[in-house]
Amino acid sequence: MKRTQYLSLALAVALLAGYGLAAVRISKPDVGRSYRAYFIDRTQVGWHTSAYEVPEDQGIDFSRTGMPMWIRAVGGLSEPETLGTWTDARKGNGAVIRYRAPFEGQVCVQLLASPSPDNVGGVSYLQMGTGSRAFTTPMKAPTWHSFNILLEQPTAVVRIYPGVTERMSAQDARMVGLLLLRLIVTPGVCD
Repeated sequence: MKRTQYLSLALAVALLAGYGLAAVRISKPDVGRSYRAYFIDRTQVGWHTSAYEVPEDQGIDFSRTGMPMWIRAVGGLSEPETLGTWTDARKGNGAVIRYRAPFEGQVCVQLLASPSPDNVGGVSYLQMGTGSRAFTTPMKAPTWHSFNILLEQPTAVVRIYPGVTERMSAQDARMVGLLLLRLIVTPGVCD
């Protein structure tokens, strides 16, 4: 072989190796959890949405755009509306709220929620660590639910699983279950 043929062959091998490496990097991108949840898995609401200042004992107001500074990420939710934010089964199995700092010991969890029409009277679940509590939403109006949970290990994650999900409408493909209005998690026992 001539020298130019060796160079052409070496260039072709280098190009193929480069394309192969690019294909691997594209199929398995090395990105952060929040980036993956929003752009790839489509399970998180908002990417770097504005965070707002509010004391933790006032909780999350799901009608506001963005999340409090002390929330790391949320998933399984649609975009905020006037009253709150719907859980959306297309974006995950229930709502996931991940706090920046973990809770430990006894916590009080207070949830203000309203069911979708098919979920009225249905059983939904709130989970924090290994503690899980069932609750029913007996009427369409927003209802407060309070839970005392003793955490066996520190956790920073609250999960809310609606009992039933339904398509919002023929024009709206969201699979809604619960309209979340407010979530408050504080150390100690509920009053």
